[in-house]
Amino acid sequence: MYGRVLAAGVVLALSLAGCAATGGSQGDRGSRPSAARTKPVSAQKSGTRTVRKRESIPNGTQTHRTTRLDRGERRVTRRGHDGLRVTTWRVTTKNGKVTDRVKVRSVVVRKPVPRVVFVGTYAAPALAGGCDPNYSSGCVPVASDVDCAGGSGDGPAYVSGTVRVVGNDPYGLDADDDGWGCN
Repeated sequence: MYGRVLAAGVVLALSLAGCAATGGSQGDRGSRPSAARTKPVSAQKSGTRTVRKRESIPNGTQTHRTTRLDRGERRVTRRGHDGLRVTTWRVTTKNGKVTDRVKVRSVVVRKPVPRVVFVGTYAAPALAGGCDPNYSSGCVPVASDVDCAGGSGDGPAYVSGTVRVVGNDPYGLDADDDGWGCN
């Protein structure tokens, strides 16, 4: 008999008699010798070992609203990437079965970087001669400057009556910030 060392120190014993009984020789590849293990493999797998587990850390998404983009338009300004955590475990086995597992340490190797998305909120003003969508309860014309009628403004366009501010106040008609302009 002769022995052959495999991984993890397991010895595989091969019988030359089995090879000779089939009429083959050691160099003959036509027939394979019968193999018999000296000990069950599971009996050899006892002890303590260190195991490292790599796991991904999700990056997430940050969403910001901006008037620099049209309403409904989305723009990714940073793609972002997942993070990486490496956890080291001490694993004890007996007869091939895990009997104890202890976390030794956990290290964040790469921090996650969130994806950044800007969502547009800008509503383009109506065409010239129409009403500005930032106001209701009356028509505020679209112009380079609009002032309250009867006030000290120099125009070129004027609003008569009170209007409700429902969006931005691009013409500054709501001086006291109460949500109503020209009151």
